[in-house]
Amino acid sequence: MASQSDNSVAFSAAELEFLAEDEMVEIVPNMRMEPLNLISGDFGPFRPQIAAQVPLWLAVALKKRGKCTIRPPEWMSVEKLTQVLEAERDSEKFQLLPFHYVEISRLLFDHAREDIPDIYMVRSLIEDIKDVRFHKIGTGLEIISKEVTYALRLKNLSAMEANIVRPFVTKALQTFHKLNTTEAIPESGSIPNRQRQAVNQRDKFKLRVYQKQPPLSLRDRGKEILWLSLLPEISGLSSCSVNYGTLGNNLPPPSQVAQFLKDKTIIDKIKIFDVNPDILKAFANTNISVTVTVPNGEIPKLLDIGYAKSYVEANIKPFYPQTKIDVIAVGNEILHWETPEVQNKLVGAMRTLYQALTQSGINTIKVSTPHSLGILLSSNPPSLAKFRPGWDVTILAPMLQFLRETKGPFMVNPYPYFGYNPEQVDFLLFKQNKGVFDKFSRRTYSNMFDVLLDAVFMSMKRLGYDDVDIVAAETGWPSFGESFEPQCTVDNAASYNGGLVRKIVSGIGSPLMPHRKIETYLFGLFNENTKPGSNAERNFGLFRPDFTPVYNIGIMKGQQLLPIPQPSKPLPQPALPQPKPQPRGPIPVAKPGPIDPAQPAPRLPTKPGPMGKKFCMPKPQATDAQLQASLDWACTNQGVDCGPVQAGGPCFNPNTVRSHAAYVMNSYYQIKGKNDFNCDFSGSAAIVFADPSVNYGTLGNNLPSPSQVAQFIKNKTIIDKIKIFDMNLDIIRAFANTNISITVTVPNGEIPKMLDIGYAKSYVEANIKPFYPQTKIDIVAIGNEVILLEKEEIYMKLVQAMKTLYQALIQCGINTIKVSTPNALGILSKSKIPSMVKFRHEWDHSILVPMLQFLRETNGPFMVNPYPYFVYDPKQVDFILFRQNKGVFDRFTKKLYTNMFDMILDAVYISMKKIGYEDVEIMVSETGWSSLGENFEKKCGVENAISYNRGLIRKYFSSEGTPLMPNRKIEIYIFSLFNENIKKGNASERNFGLFRPDFTQVYDIGIMKGETLPLPMPMPPKPQPSGPRLPAHPLPKPADLMGRKFCRPKEDSTDAQLQANLDWACTNQSVDCGPVQAGGPCFGPNTVRSHAAFVMNSYYQIKGKNDFNCDFLGSGVIDFADPIKLLISPLFLSAKEFYAIRIEANS
Repeated sequence: MASQSDNSVAFSAAELEFLAEDEMVEIVPNMRMEPLNLISGDFGPFRPQIAAQVPLWLAVALKKRGKCTIRPPEWMSVEKLTQVLEAERDSEKFQLLPFHYVEISRLLFDHAREDIPDIYMVRSLIEDIKDVRFHKIGTGLEIISKEVTYALRLKNLSAMEANIVRPFVTKALQTFHKLNTTEAIPESGSIPNRQRQAVNQRDKFKLRVYQKQPPLSLRDRGKEILWLSLLPEISGLSSCSVNYGTLGNNLPPPSQVAQFLKDKTIIDKIKIFDVNPDILKAFANTNISVTVTVPNGEIPKLLDIGYAKSYVEANIKPFYPQTKIDVIAVGNEILHWETPEVQNKLVGAMRTLYQALTQSGINTIKVSTPHSLGILLSSNPPSLAKFRPGWDVTILAPMLQFLRETKGPFMVNPYPYFGYNPEQVDFLLFKQNKGVFDKFSRRTYSNMFDVLLDAVFMSMKRLGYDDVDIVAAETGWPSFGESFEPQCTVDNAASYNGGLVRKIVSGIGSPLMPHRKIETYLFGLFNENTKPGSNAERNFGLFRPDFTPVYNIGIMKGQQLLPIPQPSKPLPQPALPQPKPQPRGPIPVAKPGPIDPAQPAPRLPTKPGPMGKKFCMPKPQATDAQLQASLDWACTNQGVDCGPVQAGGPCFNPNTVRSHAAYVMNSYYQIKGKNDFNCDFSGSAAIVFADPSVNYGTLGNNLPSPSQVAQFIKNKTIIDKIKIFDMNLDIIRAFANTNISITVTVPNGEIPKMLDIGYAKSYVEANIKPFYPQTKIDIVAIGNEVILLEKEEIYMKLVQAMKTLYQALIQCGINTIKVSTPNALGILSKSKIPSMVKFRHEWDHSILVPMLQFLRETNGPFMVNPYPYFVYDPKQVDFILFRQNKGVFDRFTKKLYTNMFDMILDAVYISMKKIGYEDVEIMVSETGWSSLGENFEKKCGVENAISYNRGLIRKYFSSEGTPLMPNRKIEIYIFSLFNENIKKGNASERNFGLFRPDFTQVYDIGIMKGETLPLPMPMPPKPQPSGPRLPAHPLPKPADLMGRKFCRPKEDSTDAQLQANLDWACTNQSVDCGPVQAGGPCFGPNTVRSHAAFVMNSYYQIKGKNDFNCDFLGSGVIDFADPIKLLISPLFLSAKEFYAIRIEANS
């Protein structure tokens, strides 16, 4: 065995951990013990609650016996680690950390988790620091192959980092040295010292090479030598894994396939999509491992241990161990394909099947399940990826815990093919390219496969399960396709699969998982001629049915792996006929994001979705050039009427390529029968499975019955979620078995009672359990806008009421319903730009922090009610109504906003981020626009309502997110379903509905089944002149607070200022100033301040109670007084009544 003085030999992980255990740490004993006399020194005496320094190994031993707590080292605090991480990212140098910081932290995580404050944050920071430092090591190694003088200095390395690079770098540099002793001429007086030097573990690796001009470039030879020493040689492959699909009527029998794979190929693992006994029998004694799949339909039955054992007895034991079954996959892409009912039984089925295997005497077979990448909320950039809310905590965390316990792999199906873009062909196909930089992790990606795997890894890491192995259960590239699938060629398939195999055997891992080998199953073994879908689906095979290779990637025995092809130019777009030039909008150049290449969509199902619920939209990363080519093609002899998006057409505006393409692509997709392949457009478009959500209000005496409403929504519309404002049992009962999800609301008055767990349980028993799960109740909202509408004694009980009700649901056996509460935007401070907004100080830490912590723990959404309607200003009409406009620039975040809705959501996001909860999902629980109002409500109209709601739905369907939350899909509930004729307030309050009570549409926004996606909006009429001197781009405020907000003069305002306000407001501002004129009921007291108080508040009330309407050039202020505690608005009081209230308040 080589000694450790040999620089080419690395320590094992166990050896490093052994060395780290001698590091000193501080403990707090809870026992009395005399000093310990050890070889390494004397430690103690130990007295309760008196800190003592001991070696880490001793601290762990005492901790295991419950004799102490361990105080983490000072460097393990969140504050210190954050500083180190920032310094690591900003500097090329390695920051000074304990030599064994990795091993120390690992031991403490394993044995003293409860002693480490903010352990999940600490763990995440240490992982990030490790990643950044390893990236620096890689960068340093690259210097060797690029500089003329080769010198590498790596200072402040930790034991783990030095251990990783030690054998590779030493070997490479020694080879350089040896090469140069024969080819280099030393400079005068500079003879290299050939004496072998001891290498300090944490000092440096350094070697200088003196060059002459050799026949072959030493630099080129040096590159080759270095990288061949860092990576395993690849002259041929040793093994390969593939998926063996059987959807063909011309495939050879399993016995022939087994003999062919065994005798002719290096394939040593297969995965099949069922439990085919003929295949299992055929692969007996071949030494080829088999992953079998339990059909999706078996999952509910497998919850029964008896059934699971009989399943094992019938399908596994007759063939095992003669056939090397190593994994049983329970279903395939369950979260993508199946209903929530089946999804929620998946982990239980996996556990029961594993138990059945163990009870049957089989303990070497793992149990897992493959996932499509639809489980990710986003993968762009990888460092910010996370699992989709709704699945992360409820399904994926328990699943990963099970896989950790049983050493099973987390199986995913990454397909860069489905994100094909001709401009990124080299990045997708493992060819040479410039790479893509993730600015958050400081990693450069050279291929899309790594992007997807690291997105999965980061999502697992956020849940604390980054130690679970990942298996790529399916990936591949078709070699042939339809005419509209130009990416499907033999060359592309060979490039992708050949590059993939080369990557796998190299063992280099991914940027965030260096040196981690990912088991990868190519899809598929054969071309399958009866598989449904386009030609591409039938041509993923490596072999034809007669066993001849479709192309060579080096998997036949004796073959050499082909070299990686040289970069090729992006595949050309299909030749599209050019129509006569049409006026078209500008082609803006988008700023590149952290990850520029297209994010591959999850592998889409081939079976069609429900009619009316699928739309075709441009991908967020599609370029204007791609979209213009799609426009030119679709508008020429493809049966699409493109007149509406031409100059003068009703959908010409917004005049952008993307807006026009959205209309044309979806039109083509709809008229061609809604086939998935009709929404390819050379990789620039994607299917959107979007269903709008609405609020169902009931303040009308002419509304249809709940049962009629339920049937109408189910049969006639694409609405799949509703929110109601109470616990209306008739509505809840009517929506049973409709598959329409419901958010129900606990009235504000119930909040104090909800603090009692007994009352909360009885409330659940009476209002939820009788209807659930037949009615899909997904959220219980505790009150509505409680913080702004209720007294302090109520809103201070809100969060506890939420926690108690959630606990009551769990105790009643209901663990899929979330608990939240809608908030008005009055919880935000005032600012003209989102980046400066924060939660108001009186509520931020006392209410909103504990609320957001609860929502994070339970995976619930933070619900807000943004209404751009309430900040309407004719000067900003286009900005508010999603029409073309110049936008608003936030100079601090450098983001440009094109609509008020995005600005509001980002203000909420920034406020959450400032208190550390930006990861909590945001839900828009109310927003809308009124189609009819009073004479003075000029903003209300069908045209404006159409513009706003259609723009809102287009935005929702596109999933483009906001400037600060790109590609983040926000659930949006439109207000409201019906016009409600007995709702209090102005006429506008009664006309927010999408439908009249007879189910006829007030206007069309594309939510009826069979309709296309809402069209882009026509240009609005010119804004009417307006008098108010308002901020340029104010942030919206909540709806009417029902008499709790008033506008009055500031105490330090002068009479001159107030007189100017009177003169302005009483002139053409729709304010009735008669009451404060001589003889009017509010003339006395006859002072400027008294008159101004009346007029300023009148203006404020009729303009919608927006905070900026009480600015008056800095002389007005909002007053939240409620002097007579009436839940009525001063707008509906007579002037005399209001004046009396004002006097009472002032007194």
